[in-house]
Order: sequence, then C-alpha cells, then structure tokens
Amino acid sequence: MARRKKKGREVLASAGRVRLAELLTPPQWTQVGLATELGVTGAAVGSWLRRESRPSEAMRAKLERVAGIPAASWNEDAPAPAAQVA
Repeated sequence: MARRKKKGREVLASAGRVRLAELLTPPQWTQVGLATELGVTGAAVGSWLRRESRPSEAMRAKLERVAGIPAASWNEDAPAPAAQVA
C-alpha cells in the first residue's frame, strides 16, 4: 500500500479508500448510514476516507458484502490523481 504525505503527516492510500469515496460522493450511502450498517462509528468511516487508517480484515469483508468494495482493494495502491486541465 502506498504511503503519502499530507500536511506533514503520512497517509494511507488505497484503491479501497478511493472506491469508498466514490460510493459516498454523490452519496449512494451517507457516511453515517454506512457506518450504522457496518456497526462502526461515523468517525471510523471518516478515518478511512481521510486515509488515517484502514478497516480491519473483518470489516473489509463486511464492506465487500454491504457496499461492494472488494476486500483486497484496501491493499492495492490507489491510482494517481488525474491532472487538472484548465
């Protein structure tokens, strides 16, 4: 998994986090709704989105069942951000 710096701190970058962000923008789920369905806090989901942590193996399996995010995607490097065209 790639580690990147964000405002002086290391962040975890994974394809799973990218897929989670896509799922919540525009929201198919709300962050709180997904957290409730998973049995975790909204803060836990927020931490995954901010790349501060990643879900446990058990939670990755649950995310795959509930939201369709492959468990293995949390171990894959996230794609590089697309360049902005002016």
